[in-house]
Amino acid sequence: MSSQTKRQLLTVMFSDMVGYSRLMNEDEEYAIQLRNRMEHQLRLLVPVHNGNVQQFYGDGALCLFTSAVEAVQCAAAIQAAFKEPPIVPVRIGLHTGDVLLDGTNVYGESVNVASRIESFSVPGAVLFSEKVYDDIKNHAALKVKSLGPFRLKNIQHEVGLYALEHPTLTVPDPKALQGKGYREKRSIAVLPFVNMSPDPENEYFSDGISEELLNTLAREAAFKVTARTSSFAFKGANEDMRSIGKKLGVDTILEGSVRKSGNRVRITAQLINTEDGYHLFSETYNRTLDDIFAVQDEISADIANKLKARLGLTEQEHQAGSSGSSPAKLEAYNLYLKGLFQWNQYTPEAAATAIGLFKQSLELDPRFAKAWAYLSFCYSFLGASGNWPTEQSLPHAKEAAERALSLDDSLELAYCALGIVHLFLDWNMEAAEKIFERARAINPNSTA
Repeated sequence: MSSQTKRQLLTVMFSDMVGYSRLMNEDEEYAIQLRNRMEHQLRLLVPVHNGNVQQFYGDGALCLFTSAVEAVQCAAAIQAAFKEPPIVPVRIGLHTGDVLLDGTNVYGESVNVASRIESFSVPGAVLFSEKVYDDIKNHAALKVKSLGPFRLKNIQHEVGLYALEHPTLTVPDPKALQGKGYREKRSIAVLPFVNMSPDPENEYFSDGISEELLNTLAREAAFKVTARTSSFAFKGANEDMRSIGKKLGVDTILEGSVRKSGNRVRITAQLINTEDGYHLFSETYNRTLDDIFAVQDEISADIANKLKARLGLTEQEHQAGSSGSSPAKLEAYNLYLKGLFQWNQYTPEAAATAIGLFKQSLELDPRFAKAWAYLSFCYSFLGASGNWPTEQSLPHAKEAAERALSLDDSLELAYCALGIVHLFLDWNMEAAEKIFERARAINPNSTA
């Protein structure tokens, strides 16, 4: 670093005239007129907002500000000026961060991020990063809309984008944004909740609650949810959430604990940002077991809405579990969770035990579709693994899957169960593929 180079925390603003090259080919004189108008307005407005026009380049400009608030106000003033004839179609992007100044040259990742954000913008809009948003969010006069997280070209970390809202400004639809990157779904892994109950045998209950939450979140189209086998591999692991997030390839992790005592249950849920390890959400739910289905949906709705807010999506009605999710009797659900715990051991002995538990659950509530689906999985597993004769397991597996579908034809688990019957027991590949397609159509994120 030379003696002339200095490091400074600044807000970087890139502006660019859209369609300049095309306009030069069509009407060179008019294109130059618009470019000159743009330069004139920048030289006029940037100093008024205590900024500096660092560089003009072709059809764009790089400006620097010591205040994020003044930078955003300047960007809004520029776009308002360009609404007056002759209209100049300009897109603007801003980011706050550390930059290196060397005379008229400016370097650093913050400069690159601002440039990438500008490339996402549209004429008449002012887009900026989450760092700029953090600096301006307490200014009531500045109205902002979250557009969600994006991956920017050559930028390693995800960047949350925001748009300034004003009658004179354009606010782009996140789905329609074009630029040098792509918008990501919010990815999440649900780790097994820790059993904090006095009785260690209640582990089946905490594991079951975790899996039910995972399956409910998987029904949200806006999210990518890690499969159970991947996330439950970290059960009991004393590992930093940032490390787990990197291994699972997710940007958020849901963890928590369950304490069950008598008819009371306390569930603590924490949503963690794996980039920095900080909490995005933390809540404790104290309920009776009679409310267990409601509290599961409440937790998943809270988490879903928190993530949707970060994605810039409208908090639409939460997609609760299908009608097959909630049995009529609590003890039927308790037996179902015990069966689920055994099924997830993936051994012939445990699968046989699970069959007995699912049957007990169904004796109490014959209309519990999910219990029928998992009963089918168990029969298929025992038949496909050679532990039971196919002629014995196939009829039971098929009957249970079809019963689940007859009770709830929107339950993707039931389609998966029937697909497995066709695939591994009667070797009907064509029928299996059609049924799996139906399951994917219902829930593309299914972890089944």
